[in-house]
Amino acid sequence: GHHQQNLTSEANLEGRSLRKERHSKSIGLSNMLSGARFLSLICPTKRILCMSAVPKSFTEHAGHYEIGFAVSDPYLAYACPIDTKYELEISEDYVWSTLPPTPNELIDEIGYRDVDGVALALPMKQETAGQIVAFDDEVKIAREAIRRILGSYGVSLTCFLASRLTLTEAKALAEKDPVIWKDAKLEEKPHQASTHAMVALNAFLRAHS
Repeated sequence: GHHQQNLTSEANLEGRSLRKERHSKSIGLSNMLSGARFLSLICPTKRILCMSAVPKSFTEHAGHYEIGFAVSDPYLAYACPIDTKYELEISEDYVWSTLPPTPNELIDEIGYRDVDGVALALPMKQETAGQIVAFDDEVKIAREAIRRILGSYGVSLTCFLASRLTLTEAKALAEKDPVIWKDAKLEEKPHQASTHAMVALNAFLRAHS
């Protein structure tokens, strides 16, 4: 079933480890944590899930995104991409996504039950003929749409990842630290949405290590 904004239940996360907000169905911006605070609240040996809405086209913006996922290891040292296919569509009138209606279903589909917090990342900036293409406002609107969906899920431990690398910058980091970046597939799958999420989460973990 496709995600609908009004589906939320206190029982959704019963027995699971994604943090839930007990008193509020939506996360206000004031609840978004700084990177350091977010990391300090992750339970030991639990993982961070990273989500990033990546425009289907960086040449023309039409409100269509693929949602990329990555997950940290339990010791928050590095990130791995998760191969999933979820879409997000935004117009002036609606937000539509293929994300499942409950967090339980999402956890089942991504295959990691030990996630404790969710980081919301922006996609890599694109380099085209020497120009940097960012779609800065649009991707922030898409990130906000995902934040609202997480709010309807009842997820409370969330963080915005501010940094946006280019593919060239990500490759330079990967050359310096090949073990940490071994799952990155920067050469084979640079445009896959999960690669964008993984690059953002890896850069975040390295910055706070």
